[in-house]
Amino acid sequence: MLIWLVFLFFIPFGFSIFAQRKIVKTFIKHNVLAERSLNGSRIATELLTLQGIHDVKIEKIKGNFTDNYDFSVKAIRLSNFVYSNHTISAVAVASYVTTKAIMYKKNDKTFMLFIKLQPFASFVSSLGFSFLFLGLIFFFFAFINALISVIGVFLYFLAMGFYVYFLKMEKRVSNKAYELLETSGYLTPKEYEASLEVLKAYRFTYIAGIAIFLVRGFEGFRKIKK
Repeated sequence: MLIWLVFLFFIPFGFSIFAQRKIVKTFIKHNVLAERSLNGSRIATELLTLQGIHDVKIEKIKGNFTDNYDFSVKAIRLSNFVYSNHTISAVAVASYVTTKAIMYKKNDKTFMLFIKLQPFASFVSSLGFSFLFLGLIFFFFAFINALISVIGVFLYFLAMGFYVYFLKMEKRVSNKAYELLETSGYLTPKEYEASLEVLKAYRFTYIAGIAIFLVRGFEGFRKIKK
């Protein structure tokens, strides 16, 4: 039981902390002024203009790493750090979020599927967690425990499949963001390489997510075999 609790809570938590530290470390490393000294909001505006998009709002929001594109209201929301700063890290994140807005406005089929699958994937992962937790409650009832655990493990591996797909999609978005920055001429060649490192760090959260689901899934199989 103790080992089960460790796998279910502490290891996933550890992966999350590790991923967050990696992102923060990369941000700090490249928290240096870009040569052209354009802040995140200006970069977002310029990239949208280059793509002929003029109906997307750019807003400032509170928090760290809260940058996102809200397709329901056509708004790019940048954290205070990214919105106002003129650093390579800020430029990279702003370009990443803006690329999502551009792909949505251009009706990119793969990206639209990515948008539609996100709510369902979140539901599946939450449901899988619930079933595995119920498995703990019915630990001493072999048949019920096995049935619940099988369902839970199936849902978790289904969710893991979504994470793998999302990772590929995030890689595609970050590569597209890098291409947009490269063709726009807003960064020097050395700054481009630094921005790519920041974009890769953003993808690391999805790699950590896959690892978390693997750990939980294999532990679920271990319980079923008992």
